[in-house]
Amino acid sequence: MPTDLDELFQGLSRQADAIPIAPPEAARQRGRQLRRSRLVAAAVAVCLVAGGVSGLVNRPARQADPADTPSHRELPDVGSPIDLGKPVTVDYSMTAGGRVFSLWQATDGTINLLAADLHTGARAWIARRPAKPDTFPYMYVMSQGIALVTEGKLSVYDNADGRLRWELPVPEADRFLVQSRAVVRWSAETERIEAFDWAGGKRLWSQATPGEKPRGLTTLRSGDEFRPEDLIGEQVLRISAAGQARVMDIDTGTAGLTLSLPGPAVDDRMVMAVKGWVISQETQPDRSGYRLHATDTRTGTTRMIADRAIGHTLSHAGMCGTDRFCVLDAQDAKTTLTAIDLTTGTQVWEVPAPDHASSIESHGGYVLTVGGSGALYDRNGQVVYRAPDSAVAWLTADSLLRVAGGGPVERIRVADGHVEPVGTIPLQIGACAAVPDRLACPTSDGLRIWSLTG
Repeated sequence: MPTDLDELFQGLSRQADAIPIAPPEAARQRGRQLRRSRLVAAAVAVCLVAGGVSGLVNRPARQADPADTPSHRELPDVGSPIDLGKPVTVDYSMTAGGRVFSLWQATDGTINLLAADLHTGARAWIARRPAKPDTFPYMYVMSQGIALVTEGKLSVYDNADGRLRWELPVPEADRFLVQSRAVVRWSAETERIEAFDWAGGKRLWSQATPGEKPRGLTTLRSGDEFRPEDLIGEQVLRISAAGQARVMDIDTGTAGLTLSLPGPAVDDRMVMAVKGWVISQETQPDRSGYRLHATDTRTGTTRMIADRAIGHTLSHAGMCGTDRFCVLDAQDAKTTLTAIDLTTGTQVWEVPAPDHASSIESHGGYVLTVGGSGALYDRNGQVVYRAPDSAVAWLTADSLLRVAGGGPVERIRVADGHVEPVGTIPLQIGACAAVPDRLACPTSDGLRIWSLTG
């Protein structure tokens, strides 16, 4: 599946594979989905061994809790469960515009895309399309539309009614970027880079790139995006195979500043553009050891910000404050989290990270590591909260939400790590999605939505 330049955010954790390239929020969401899938798979396996398949699908009546406290009380349902068919093979869910969108693939390969209203629990629509059983579908959820990518095609659906608006071929050799202002694609066949509007696929602009083969496309992000629908950068960075990065206006295609990224590097190197900086990775063919360079898009100047010797692996990286970049580094069984000042290239702090931590997510200078177990660090690198597992994610800029494989749901205050029990839910069989007042998860009863506020 062709991807665009920022998927590295999650792909960096898959050390045996080439670093993929895709939007940061989508990538991080996909990483959470994969981690939760592993957690749920383990929980399901335990259930199957203990009580057989029927015990998972038809649970006996729940016994009364000894006390009606938040830590034991079931969260209140919003609406009724929405049937997902049998067997249930839900992959993941995402939210936008007051709705939850769940994507899954049936055993015959059919791809299902379901939309439900988060505040009433009612099903809004469902769209289905045939596909091969081994297809790897992915969706981008924006307020402007839903983009489904599968089998070399990008399909845009209407959020309101699930109507297929338009489709765009994206063969393996192409590069594309899904952003709230437009969908941008570089075609290997025509050697042109083009932008299309969400409403009907109208071509907004087209630029020839003769003899150039872009490695990928990425948005110059503000760094303050909390959800995919907030990805509204006004510029696109086009990266060539030779390491030239050209800034383009996403509305008009007008070319601006051209940057030269340091090399040499293998083709799977990381490139990220955010808050006036382009961070690029220099690696060796065996990916042992690496260097990171920061290029200021305002001046074009570049400095090296990290130089790790053979044996070190870049697990993940991302902005973690104004002009501050955080690196998750693995060496043997040791994992560290390092904060670097981009304006000077100096290390601000370095702390041990949880074993098997695979990615980081930052808001307001606070950094959350996930994978294996979770930990929240403040702006000075001090631990604010430790999670017993990786079932924790940002809920708002001020809070985290922990949703275990089946059981307790907890809200964690970012400022001091205070844990507030919210309630309990049954076993999930796929990745959940949450907004400040709603939680939606696929269960054996179907897609269920609960209130997080009582």
